[in-house]
Amino acid sequence: MAAELSWLAPGAPELALAADILVVHALAAAEIEGLIQERRRRGRVTLFEIGDDLSAPRPWSRHRAGAQRALVVGRQLLHASVSDGVQFSSTALKAKYSLLNPVAAVLDNVVDFPSRVPSRSPGFAIGWGGTRSHLADLEAIAPAIMSFCAEQPRAVFSLMGDESLRVPFAGLSPGQFLWRPFSTYAEYRAFLGTLDVGLAPLADGPFNRGRSDVKPIEMVAEGAAVLVQSAPAFAALPASLPRFEDANGLLALLRKLFAAPAELVALASAAREDLSATRGTRNVREQHLSWYRSRLLTRTGPLRLPPPNDCALRLEDARRHAGTGETEATLAIVHSLIDEMPNYAQARWLGAQLLAGIGRTAEAIALGSPLGACPVHRHVWEPLARALGAYDDSRQCSDPGLLPTRR
Repeated sequence: MAAELSWLAPGAPELALAADILVVHALAAAEIEGLIQERRRRGRVTLFEIGDDLSAPRPWSRHRAGAQRALVVGRQLLHASVSDGVQFSSTALKAKYSLLNPVAAVLDNVVDFPSRVPSRSPGFAIGWGGTRSHLADLEAIAPAIMSFCAEQPRAVFSLMGDESLRVPFAGLSPGQFLWRPFSTYAEYRAFLGTLDVGLAPLADGPFNRGRSDVKPIEMVAEGAAVLVQSAPAFAALPASLPRFEDANGLLALLRKLFAAPAELVALASAAREDLSATRGTRNVREQHLSWYRSRLLTRTGPLRLPPPNDCALRLEDARRHAGTGETEATLAIVHSLIDEMPNYAQARWLGAQLLAGIGRTAEAIALGSPLGACPVHRHVWEPLARALGAYDDSRQCSDPGLLPTRR
């Protein structure tokens, strides 16, 4: 049984300790090192997942579009190095970070290929869907879209994503531009099923070099003919996905496919046949299972997941308040969460750090003291508690091996 859970969810530390195999997705929290060490002590495997280039500027971020903070990247690299293995989403990422851990694998994204593709409406629908991180990629191909739609009144450009992504296409006539906000994955896949031609622009850049090839594969799975930009991330895709170098190359391909509807249909069919054979759900799941089976040491049976609730979202909201200096608002959320769930370790740890930082020492000690019994958080709590004077000088840490490793 596989399950996905936010690290901020109540009970997440306990479930993380109990899992036969734990995959930590790029977490940089200080307590994660203690979690990895405690799991190793119990004979359980922990894998670290790197899905994006950790050190590259983050084009998707509204608040920190530059490079990640050095402390965050440093912790992520540390956690990868002390884990039992590292899994990557692309060969480029594995090549860049291969020195972190000798045990590593590239795992392809699982993409479902429906047995039948959706029928298309009359017209010529070109489209793309995704996140703000592709804004520069869309800006680069916008001239081709604008020119093609001006030439062909039946052509429509469909876009699914953040409203800011509409800007490069503001000059399109309303009848030739369809926009919808990004939504659930199921709705995203349904959107792809409306496209005759899917576009996968990917300009060269630090963040883009680490991307996977999942986006064009998702488009192919829903029956679109897909045009991809020549990029290392797409190098392994078959020739049934034509390449373009720039906006001029894209415009030439669009003109060619529009003039030859039979070729468009054949291209979409060939790409689907090629990729379903190599990147279909069964093959990719077997790739994943083979990797996990090679790491498996213990079997404890199914995990009992906590019932769904909004606590992780509330704690994430508290962390945002803390990041903007709204200490009292943060503490109000923290205390409300702990009133509901006294064993909510992640909330206690956030509150204790904040109280210590503003000099409310007694409150910090009172709030954080239960963390001394938490196998995951005690290695970060005890140094703070000692600094706050909670321990006598003669008292030793309950488990010195859980203190932050000196390197």
